[in-house]
Amino acid sequence: MKKTILAATIAFWCVMIGAVIAGTVTPQAGSSMPALVIAPTAATVAMPAAATTPDRVAQAPAAKSAGASATAGAAPAKANYTLKDVAQHATLKDCWMAIGGKVYDFSAYIPQHPSAPEVMTRHCGKEATRAFDTKDRGRPHGDYAKGLLARYELGALRD
Repeated sequence: MKKTILAATIAFWCVMIGAVIAGTVTPQAGSSMPALVIAPTAATVAMPAAATTPDRVAQAPAAKSAGASATAGAAPAKANYTLKDVAQHATLKDCWMAIGGKVYDFSAYIPQHPSAPEVMTRHCGKEATRAFDTKDRGRPHGDYAKGLLARYELGALRD
């Protein structure tokens, strides 16, 4: 029994170390479990976005611009929002944030975030640039998190 557990533990860590070397997982500081990262490969670059989006990351919602309509085949124009607009979306199920002069709808992403929902929801409806830049702990988000922002962008923040 002990040999089986030892063998399973060794096999697990061999797979995990191989995944880190291959770049498919990244260790998170302060965590005993690595976070899954799906790195783009030549095989996935040509696939449609829906096929390459990891299951743990929801697709971004459509832009919620008032009165905006797009022509067939054209990307919808990004809208401009105020902090007052952002403040109307301050719940777990309806969470907008302003980060770096842009407005994002993270409602669909919060359940996928690697930390507890409260980590993000306390910033819903607010200007959250400093929180994003520091993770509220003085550590910046990595390139993967920064790359996710475009999926959730609604438009620009205006004064």
